[in-house]
Amino acid sequence: MFPTLFLLLAILDGQAPAGDDVDSTLKQGQEAEVEEIIISGRRRTPGFLLSRSSLNLEDIPESQIGIARNVGDLMDQVPGVHLQRTSYGQVSPFLRGLTGFRTLALIDGIRLNNSTFRSGPNQYISLVDPWMLESAEIILGPGSVLHGSDAAGGLIHMTSRIPRPGDGLGESSSFLQRLSSAEKSSISRYEYSAVTDDHAIGFGFSYRDYGDFTAGGDEGEQPETGYQEWSGNFSWVQDLGDDFSFEIVAQSHRQEDVPRTHSTIFGSTWEGLTTGSDLQRDLDGERDLLYLRWQKKHGPESASRLTVSRQQIADEEDRVRSSGVRRLQGVTTEALGVSWDWFGYSDLGPLSSGVEWTHEGIDSFFRQYDSLGNLDSVRPRGPVADDSTYDWVGAYAQQVLEVSDDWTLNLGVRGTWAQVDAEKVDPDPSDTEIFDPVKEDWSSVVGSIRAIHDVDKDMRIYGGLSQAFRAPNLSDLTRFDAASSGDAEIPASDLDPEKFLTAEIGAIFETGSSEFESVIWVSSLDQLIVRFPTGDVNSDGDTIVTKANSGEGLAHGWDFRFRSELENDVLLTGAASWVTGDLETPVSPGVIEEAPLSRLAPTLVRLSLEKRFSDRFRLSGVVTTADRQDRLSPRDLSDTQRIPVGGTPGYVVLDLHATYLWQQDLEFFASLTNLTDEAYRIHGSGTNEPGANLILGFDIQF
Repeated sequence: MFPTLFLLLAILDGQAPAGDDVDSTLKQGQEAEVEEIIISGRRRTPGFLLSRSSLNLEDIPESQIGIARNVGDLMDQVPGVHLQRTSYGQVSPFLRGLTGFRTLALIDGIRLNNSTFRSGPNQYISLVDPWMLESAEIILGPGSVLHGSDAAGGLIHMTSRIPRPGDGLGESSSFLQRLSSAEKSSISRYEYSAVTDDHAIGFGFSYRDYGDFTAGGDEGEQPETGYQEWSGNFSWVQDLGDDFSFEIVAQSHRQEDVPRTHSTIFGSTWEGLTTGSDLQRDLDGERDLLYLRWQKKHGPESASRLTVSRQQIADEEDRVRSSGVRRLQGVTTEALGVSWDWFGYSDLGPLSSGVEWTHEGIDSFFRQYDSLGNLDSVRPRGPVADDSTYDWVGAYAQQVLEVSDDWTLNLGVRGTWAQVDAEKVDPDPSDTEIFDPVKEDWSSVVGSIRAIHDVDKDMRIYGGLSQAFRAPNLSDLTRFDAASSGDAEIPASDLDPEKFLTAEIGAIFETGSSEFESVIWVSSLDQLIVRFPTGDVNSDGDTIVTKANSGEGLAHGWDFRFRSELENDVLLTGAASWVTGDLETPVSPGVIEEAPLSRLAPTLVRLSLEKRFSDRFRLSGVVTTADRQDRLSPRDLSDTQRIPVGGTPGYVVLDLHATYLWQQDLEFFASLTNLTDEAYRIHGSGTNEPGANLILGFDIQF
């Protein structure tokens, strides 16, 4: 009944989710051995989702869900995922040392990523309501063949909770309420569904109100950190007969006045951090998604799916500089997409394939007002080039070969073509510095090969090679906007695509009631697009930066997880992750130095112990430790609003969680997080974490 998180390490021939046979059949054909984690959404999924990688099921204890207030909080509990928070409403997950546009986020198989995503951490995954999700798959390592050539660090695939015909007949409603002391937050969620044998309707609404939170230690209340957001969703699924179905899904999300506090005079001075000079810097965010989907089963082992979608993402920044000058700017991206997926069998075994097309239209604006509120200037463009388009076409195929009873080989290939057309690149055509229009296209073919060997019934080893390719996007080529703390970015039109090659080898071992997994990986990074200072300063005193392709780089790491069911209904889980990497980085015009990757995650270890006292009551404790991170890139060293001089201190945090099922349809939950009131922040973030915090809530169905 209450939200459950799943770390899924499932066998390839596991049971598929009930209620969506076509999706299940398609997924079975796409399974490929990579390290994957699945987070389930608000209620336990009937059956187990299939993993692309591993042997066994691992649950994050059900009692721990109460700490999650957004998608980022869910992912922060996952080993191998490093979560950066510019603010609590602006989170960006790092997967294997990469983030932003080098990881790919999907919602119901539709790209959340678009061509305006900027370099480094961005906030757009925060425009997804976690309480409307059925699950979120986190695939560590390239997911390029099946999902998109730009999924270099990994893939986050979020799946909406959609009622299906015949699945729990009748009408039902639910209401969830969550309150938090240190966060000073309130979250409310209402859902309704009506299900018959041939159709199902569902809708939901969420509202969140966040106050100025209280940080740990002596930091106290953090001013100008509160904001509001709300979201809604609707779905209708119709069974058309003959194994044919149609669905229409709509989602809408709004964020209002989300502060970027670190760049303002209200920023923290913890551990010697410097504050910004802005008097205000708030962002509004919007996401609207509408898609139509037709699904058809062509027999017990073949299925296809056609999806037509429209997604609009918009953000607007309201920034007041120290002089009182106010700047309003924003970007709206409308993405129209069509995709077709098919799964069946060839003479060699399971075969999956598909084609995808996305067309983006981008509008942007910029207006500046003087300190008295009078309109001072209007640029012909905003943060990225106005009246621009970006087109993306992909086609993929994957063949699974059962070489023998204990050897499986997965071969995949994807072709990608991308084109940008940007006319209004120059922010000021009247000055002497000219920025020409940009029209370019790129194409590439990437592949993957993976082998899985069942050594015996208790042990499996796997390994493989995967490529990824990311074409320069509109932000790379045309951005004229603030970058990192105290930086101002200018366009760079002469850029080449980024290329990645990742090798990994892992093993999964089971003994008795315990399961273990360990994986080692290494990624070759070639021609990464990185920022560097030009040596100039603008009229606001900001360092002007531009972009160039880097030289070669290498990232590598290790992940470990275990799960052990002890006596007396006690569950012990643990995880550890380590990542490092270096890159030949331009540090000034014509000068390249080898330096660490930006915002490398520290070594992380997490242990959890849960006791189930009965079917109604669960209690768990979690300890999380992070090492000091002092391997800093040149841009990290200059980002003193977010990273203390000398690096981000390590920390040890203890949390307690409990759930109690009072009646069949009413569950209470409670958490005590950061029990020792530790003052800490996740490396690279623009804000500290809350101090000692009490979370209370309930989930009722009626």
